[in-house]
Amino acid sequence: MAKQLPPKSLIVRTVDLQGGQRDLYEIVRTAMQEKVRARRSTAPSRR
Repeated sequence: MAKQLPPKSLIVRTVDLQGGQRDLYEIVRTAMQEKVRARRSTAPSRR
C-alpha cells in the first residue's frame, strides 16, 4: 500500500429501504449469499 495514503476510515449509515428498494436489496443479498456459499463448498479446505 502506498505510504502517502491517509488511514482508512469507515462510515456506517443506516437507511430504511421502502417497497421496491427493499425487495431489490433482498434479491441481490440472497443471490450473493448463495454464490459465496457455493464457492465455499467447492473450495479446497485451508486446514
